[in-house]
Amino acid sequence: MASGYNHKKSSSEGLRKRKKSKIPSVVAKKDTTHNSHVVQHSTTPTTLRPSYFFRNRWCIFALLAVVTVTFAIGSILRMMVTRPIVVVPPPITTNSANNPPQAVDSDSSPPSDTAVQEEENDDKEKSKQNIHNSGDYIVLEVLPHDTTSFTQGLTFMNGRLYEGTGYEGFSKLMELDTVSGEVIRSVPVDSKYFGEGIAGFVDETGRSCIIQLTYHALKGFIYDANTFEIIREFDFDTVTKEGWGITYDDVNQQFVVSDGSHFLYFWDRDTLKETRRVTVTWNKRNIPHINELEFLPDGNHEILANVFFHNVLVRIDLETGRITQIHNFTDLYQDRILKADVFNGVSITDKPNEFWVTGKYWPHLYRIKLL
Repeated sequence: MASGYNHKKSSSEGLRKRKKSKIPSVVAKKDTTHNSHVVQHSTTPTTLRPSYFFRNRWCIFALLAVVTVTFAIGSILRMMVTRPIVVVPPPITTNSANNPPQAVDSDSSPPSDTAVQEEENDDKEKSKQNIHNSGDYIVLEVLPHDTTSFTQGLTFMNGRLYEGTGYEGFSKLMELDTVSGEVIRSVPVDSKYFGEGIAGFVDETGRSCIIQLTYHALKGFIYDANTFEIIREFDFDTVTKEGWGITYDDVNQQFVVSDGSHFLYFWDRDTLKETRRVTVTWNKRNIPHINELEFLPDGNHEILANVFFHNVLVRIDLETGRITQIHNFTDLYQDRILKADVFNGVSITDKPNEFWVTGKYWPHLYRIKLL
């Protein structure tokens, strides 16, 4: 060749040098530009193949990232699917047992100032009567409700309405004004606990108390209803290792407890130990996710219960666990704010067959009458 390069001599010398010094292999690469051979020395032994290792490491990282993003998107989609579809209904004008809700004609002419004043007065009067009649219930009154409250339970005792809320760092026990809906007083739950259901009761000494469960900690608290001072802490256990709803059966001096499963547990008032349990059924099928509970003082030994992710109240026979009636509340709060969560929270009032109901983060507290 024109360069006078001796390939054999160069190759044999290079081979002897590699054997002596044990340096990495030599890679011969042809330089097509100058029509000659250029010898390049690799800095790493070819047997380790570091570029292959690093390429595969980044592939693994990329795969993990894809799996994480896919899981997150799937979780969001599941939440969107489980949230009830909100359909905004036409405005409702009047509601009474004999006059069902009627849609307003959107093409009608604007009312006069006199008509507006009369309508406002009429609305105030209706707020004292029937606000909405669904066929399953009648809304008698609507009060404002704190939208920062993740409602876990309501209870009514001695003319006072109490609410328990959840989430670590945000759980509270509160007393609500039944006229304005405002919070009269509040006490926080220790930030390491996720508050759950509450129930009012009278203990063996005659003291008015409120019991509150926690979600995962299997810890409960008993407060003096008048001072909100904790007078007792206790441990409990359930099948799911969780606490959900609780109510008090004053006839048999026992608590009825739910844990998100299809079981209802019965605890002795004084020992707080389980005495028995029943399975909640509907048409011979077990019904899980029994949530907030309220004992019915009508002598039938039944309770009302929320069912998680369903806009219903179910009436349950405490002897058999059988659901005897389902009250549909789908149309109670349709035009929901984005933050609003599930229908949850039920309590008796000072009148027969009337109840307070609300939901997690809901802006309204409703006084309703079951039909």
